[in-house]
Amino acid sequence: MKSRNMIWVAGMILLAVLLSSDALALGITPGRTVLEFEPGKTKEIKFTILNNENKDMKVIVYSDEGNRFLDIKPTVITLGAKEPSKDFTFNFKATGQLNPGMNELKIMVKELPEGYGEKDAAKITATMELIHQLRINVPYPGKYAESDVYITSNDAEKPVLFTIPIFNMGKERIGKAKATIEIFDVNGNSIAVIETNEISLESGKEGKVVAELSQKLGRGRYNAKIHLAYDDNVIDMEKEFFVGVPLINVNGVTVDSNFRLGNIARFSMLLENMWNQGIEGIFSDIRITDSNNREMTRFKTASADIDANSIGVVDAYWDTKDVDPGVYRMSIALHYLNLVNEKVYDMDVGFDSIKMREYGGTGAVVAARGSGADKNIILGTALFILVVMNIAIILYFRKKIIKPKEQKEQPNLPVQAPVITQPDEMNGTEIKPQNDYTGIEKFK
Repeated sequence: MKSRNMIWVAGMILLAVLLSSDALALGITPGRTVLEFEPGKTKEIKFTILNNENKDMKVIVYSDEGNRFLDIKPTVITLGAKEPSKDFTFNFKATGQLNPGMNELKIMVKELPEGYGEKDAAKITATMELIHQLRINVPYPGKYAESDVYITSNDAEKPVLFTIPIFNMGKERIGKAKATIEIFDVNGNSIAVIETNEISLESGKEGKVVAELSQKLGRGRYNAKIHLAYDDNVIDMEKEFFVGVPLINVNGVTVDSNFRLGNIARFSMLLENMWNQGIEGIFSDIRITDSNNREMTRFKTASADIDANSIGVVDAYWDTKDVDPGVYRMSIALHYLNLVNEKVYDMDVGFDSIKMREYGGTGAVVAARGSGADKNIILGTALFILVVMNIAIILYFRKKIIKPKEQKEQPNLPVQAPVITQPDEMNGTEIKPQNDYTGIEKFK
């Protein structure tokens, strides 16, 4: 049973691999066409079928939408090995009713198995499927707009830019469109109010209004509430944004004044949280090298939490036993929120003091290693896990469904009688009957 299950699982995995490789054999371009709905008009639409593997193949083109809008009947198209592509043309007829907004119709393209004939076209049994999306935008009656907001705030030293696109999805022209933006800090306090420019917008067109916050914001998380007014209508939006990146700055490193060479030196790192929220789990990797760049020691500090816009201290300890006076270098890699801030100091180590000098060109914040994992690897791993989970579920239910074989009826075996003890009426001793019950099937 186990061997059959293993074969079945291997077959499923092989099938998945084959299907994924088949997906490269066929293609269509473009994958999407967008139209504006114009009642009573017919529009011609064309897309190209790609023969990516340059092989002889047949494909079928069809749609489940019927003949209400599309003049597509199941059509078999033949591509030769020397034909890299072939165009397909159809018409969209705006003769019915569609809901206001964006509507989507699908045109399917499937590769057919070998030996598939024209008479089989209605069956539409195929190996793989691609879809061309036909999106039709139907205007709303009266005045109707849709909007979004984009906020550019990567650099704490530059103004925050708000860009608000406006899409006039209604049948009527918008005379005036303008937005008011209110900004709140992490505690919900209003800290700024700004307004955008004003525009007008024709039906079916897109425009945008913009605003710039010149007021300097500290690093941190903020919230923007946008009130977009167009003629007698409003759209309210809300969006969180960040200014700069979280920064823990190493403001300096001091050494105990009672230091003596040969003992343990305590370094106190003065850390400033320049973010508007508290940061937890801050720690440092310390590396000390000599003047020849040979590593003397490497260690990790304890972790600490620092409140928003506050200063904290993290201690590091270096055992200077067998250390000679001279110049050494301390490299600090400060870890927090999956980021690393690197700082380097030169140390003049004497018999009773250590003088710290900041090494130039340090202090850049970088992403911690491993934080930007390859998305393709993550996606592939997730897909593999899903396949394995599905196979496991199928195997589980197969075991539930398959009935166990009937057990053979066991023959009646002799049952050994229990040992009975009873007192002897004559002398009070116990008599133990013999256990020889050969031929007795059941003791009564």
